[in-house]
Amino acid sequence: MPTVLVDVPTPEPTPPPGLPRTDWLVAVGFAMVLAASVFPWSRYGGAHLLNAWDLHWSLLAVVVALAGLTLAVTSRARPIAPPLQAASYLLLSLVVIAAVILHRRHPPPLAVPSAATWFALVGAALALIGAILKMGGLVRARSGRA
Repeated sequence: MPTVLVDVPTPEPTPPPGLPRTDWLVAVGFAMVLAASVFPWSRYGGAHLLNAWDLHWSLLAVVVALAGLTLAVTSRARPIAPPLQAASYLLLSLVVIAAVILHRRHPPPLAVPSAATWFALVGAALALIGAILKMGGLVRARSGRA
């Protein structure tokens, strides 16, 4: 009997499918960007509710945040590879940060960026932190220091 058990290879430890708190942090961050899109992202120059959905850098930020939130929510029901998920979170959050910064630096004509852009930037930063924490957890799990 011991010879039979010795020949059986030990299974490789698989990384956890994702820490729920990191996915939660990413989802909250992207949801903050979407919540900020309800308020005017510009003062003066035709500012109105939902003007983040106008054709400008803010639209890129909001659409990418919507894609990130969709990924975070749907991946709970239909999991994807954790490294791919973490890399997607990282890329999407960086795009949102870049788009918010571009909107702040280059607002629409005759407009000044509003405080809603800072709220969106904080949300995108939370999503970025969640992505980095998820990647760090995967690296620790893979190296055996979980």
